[in-house]
Amino acid sequence: LHEMYWVIKSHWAELRAEFLRVRRRFESGYVQIQQCPTGRRCWAHYPPRWREGSWGHYYVAPTQPLHAFGEWYWNGDASWCNWAGYPKLCGLLMHLRSRGFEITQVAVTEVREPRTVIPAHHSQQWRLRLVCPLVVPKNATSMLRFPGFGYKLFVEQECFCSTRATS
Repeated sequence: LHEMYWVIKSHWAELRAEFLRVRRRFESGYVQIQQCPTGRRCWAHYPPRWREGSWGHYYVAPTQPLHAFGEWYWNGDASWCNWAGYPKLCGLLMHLRSRGFEITQVAVTEVREPRTVIPAHHSQQWRLRLVCPLVVPKNATSMLRFPGFGYKLFVEQECFCSTRATS
């Protein structure tokens, strides 16, 4: 994991520039996951809990999940990486896979202002997740909470790892 972390961190500026170039284009791979009216909470039936704000994923690998909430994984096939949107990131992913890393999902998550709360969620598998904020607006507070364990405040150009069961 240490090697994966440094490969991604050492290319952070290039990955950020790549994301900013593609984020509003068709080839971005964007899927809206949650959307609540600004300043209001909304109830989700699955999993049953209150949510607030809006967020979504820009899917990189695999490029086209069957649906945003399903269990889908990337098997490392280069043709299922979003080369049209993220050629630098896809190249790094292929390099990491050639070094023996098993990478099952890659997405860039966008959380919308002014306030978004993504409820705790998990999958059946324990996954190691590398989180590298690409864009944190000035004067914004972005925090990832691990209930019962602690929290992480996002700082530009810093990555961190999570070993919680997450999806």
